[in-house]
Amino acid sequence: MANWANHSANFNFAFTIGGALGDSSWIEPGEVPVVCVHGAQDPFAPYNTGIVFVPGTTTSVVEVSGGFGIMTKVDALGNNAAYKGKVGGNLSAILNGRDGIDGLYTIQGAINGSGPWEWYDTTWIKANVTDGAAIVTNALKSNPNMSKQKAIPFIDTICKYVAPRMAVTMGFVTDYALGVNEIEISDASAYPNPLSANLTIAAKSEIEKITILDLSGKVIKELKGNESLNQKVDFAGFSGGNYILRIETTKGISTLKITKQ
Repeated sequence: MANWANHSANFNFAFTIGGALGDSSWIEPGEVPVVCVHGAQDPFAPYNTGIVFVPGTTTSVVEVSGGFGIMTKVDALGNNAAYKGKVGGNLSAILNGRDGIDGLYTIQGAINGSGPWEWYDTTWIKANVTDGAAIVTNALKSNPNMSKQKAIPFIDTICKYVAPRMAVTMGFVTDYALGVNEIEISDASAYPNPLSANLTIAAKSEIEKITILDLSGKVIKELKGNESLNQKVDFAGFSGGNYILRIETTKGISTLKITKQ
């Protein structure tokens, strides 16, 4: 059924953060690639196949398949071939707890921390929502030490796991193999930003390589580092717009967004 007449209902990629699928038989060969993020000890939506419960209660609803149950079938059908094995990075972190399935990111956490990526303004809810105090009390049962400070690292991790697989699937890049031993650090800065012609990169350790990419991840230019702490890059021939700088130093990698006027 059309939801909005002028919008296509077609899609090319799907991902879930928590939650579950009503029936794993709905997954069929040839469907779009999927990524699932799920807490291994989620007490409400099961990690594998089991009963889903109303959050904050012990009220059972129906048998469903969570992240592991979904991805086991998706992987077996080969539906993730578009990105499978094409995304590298810090493999020790990415492989942790995902049961060997590329596209399943398992969060190992407390049984009552089913949504560690969530945060909200409890004061506002209590003041502006009917039964707000009861709603907050119930919600905190699933994430008792909820806070923005806690949530942001989980959100960053989820984005870093999902986005490269999405980029490969959509054809923005052919692969995203960053290598096994890369370490993302805040070791470099660039100025002026925005810039008109010349950009200066300043790092805390020796610069080995500079890669300039557009926002889709396409490599525009690669420069060999001068093995010093500072290096100038000529942007005179670049079109105006936003770019990504990937600066490799002896200590790790820094990623910066810059704007050419």
